Amino acid sequence: MQNVETKQQPHIFVRVDDQYVRRGLSEKEKRIYLTVNAAAFVINVIAEKYSALQQELYSFDADSIKQNGKLPDNAATEINILGATESGIIVKAWDVLDWLDRLRKVLGGLAGVPKGENWKQSLRKSLESAEKVRNKIQHFDVTLNEILRKTYPPMGALLAGFPSEGHLHMRILVSTPARFASDDSIAIAIPAFPGVLSHADGIYLSVADEVACLSEMAKAVWDAREKFSAYIKERYQFEWPASNVSVIKKKVAIRSKNADATGE
Repeated sequence: MQNVETKQQPHIFVRVDDQYVRRGLSEKEKRIYLTVNAAAFVINVIAEKYSALQQELYSFDADSIKQNGKLPDNAATEINILGATESGIIVKAWDVLDWLDRLRKVLGGLAGVPKGENWKQSLRKSLESAEKVRNKIQHFDVTLNEILRKTYPPMGALLAGFPSEGHLHMRILVSTPARFASDDSIAIAIPAFPGVLSHADGIYLSVADEVACLSEMAKAVWDAREKFSAYIKERYQFEWPASNVSVIKKKVAIRSKNADATGE
């Protein structure tokens, strides 16, 4: 059997500021520290991306808020059909969902926190719908037949409900509804509870026959973050990692199989 030479990938070695380095940790503690930081990083990202999605959703009604100081005073559902060049907000919703699903996976490898911790179990349970919706696109070759048969929008729809003077202002944003001429309607799966679009309050991503409530999952993440942060501080004296701290020095060492150079 012929040996195949494996090409070595070049690496960059970055010097970390000493004040952010924890020394004297055992291999077990290093694993805990690494996975805790990974989970905290993902949670911080979710907070930023979910907030950006909320702000963009409110921007659709910015004129009404500016003129009247509130959302439209009615219970009507407004539907916006978004073309391929207008679907940035759908992309933001998918981004939030992807990071929620990443958190689910990171929690599976989280060291130093027992599986029996109630907040951890509750959070993983809350994130299950993220995987279900994501799988609709992950396995698009299978979902495609369902999308064609039931005339679902290919990349889903975003549903957002906001309370307004005792009513609900609901907006549905439909992504790239590329349909055949013979299709005179688009199917959108909606949350399954009494009143549906009259009593919903939150942000939902609907893909084929699956619906994920982004706002419920985000709330579960915020609730878990408080307990998670308190747990690691009490148990390991770890402070919650900030999302805007630079820990990298300017000096970078670049090394590869054929090069070894250092520059400021």
